[in-house]
Amino acid sequence: MSRHIAMWSCPRSCSSVIARSFEQLPGCYLLDEPFYGPYLLKHGLNHPGRQDILDHVEPDYRRVIPKLTGELPVGPSFTFQKHIARQLLPEFEGDWLGKVEHFFLIRDLKKIIISYQRIYDEVTLHDIGIRELYNVFQKVGHLTSKTPMIVLADDLLKNPAQNLKYLCSLLNLKYSETMLHWER
Repeated sequence: MSRHIAMWSCPRSCSSVIARSFEQLPGCYLLDEPFYGPYLLKHGLNHPGRQDILDHVEPDYRRVIPKLTGELPVGPSFTFQKHIARQLLPEFEGDWLGKVEHFFLIRDLKKIIISYQRIYDEVTLHDIGIRELYNVFQKVGHLTSKTPMIVLADDLLKNPAQNLKYLCSLLNLKYSETMLHWER
């Protein structure tokens, strides 16, 4: 049986750091923003690196979903999926959400906005995607009949070893010191 863990967040929530940490665990197969390509195509957005992204990711959400819930390639024992909630468009939703373990990474909204403004001149509510994150949280809770786990980014950043060890125990994964170091 394949195991799939999805982390949901807003952009600029330190989600890449967490994803890279989990990627270091033996048996992890990282899926980094698997809906980014389909999201860009649907909206026609001119994000930085758009064409490079579309050249290297699956643009059809109907092909993405089986990767999120299906059999793993030979070798990995689980997927760790980093999702940005605003990229989950209504047509991408479905019962697949009930087949995945979820947790939600949240960060102080002020810190998200400040970080976002370092890249973009204007920041909108949609850019941040806090409403979308809440909507996904509600949907996952409804589909699984339990309140999803919430993780505070600042806690993980203040004491990564202790908090990653604790998060791994909650996810029934074996923590490794390798989670604290990786190549750029």
